[in-house]
Amino acid sequence: MIYDFLPFRPEITIALCSVLGLIVVDTALGVIMAISQGHFDLRKLPQFLRTNILPYAGGLLILALAGGNTQLQAIFFAAAAATSMKFLLEIKDKIKTIYDLKVLTAKKREN
Repeated sequence: MIYDFLPFRPEITIALCSVLGLIVVDTALGVIMAISQGHFDLRKLPQFLRTNILPYAGGLLILALAGGNTQLQAIFFAAAAATSMKFLLEIKDKIKTIYDLKVLTAKKREN
């Protein structure tokens, strides 16, 4: 299993993988939204990753590595919960925007 080769406790691994999964989904939806709006520029993707993705993933990974310490483990879980909420709300907003764009496009085609 994944727990066998990662240096984290299982609950830390699950929380970290869950948050990273939300980050991946949010990023993919952002790319889809930018493409559908005609604003996607591949040259801006590395800057986006550096400024909007890596700080969250890197910070959580550092806290996860220090998860053996009880106080830092509590900080990790609080940070993971806050980050999860942020990305869940962003995913909700992006899905709504993508859906609204599709509805508007369909209405324009009907007219």
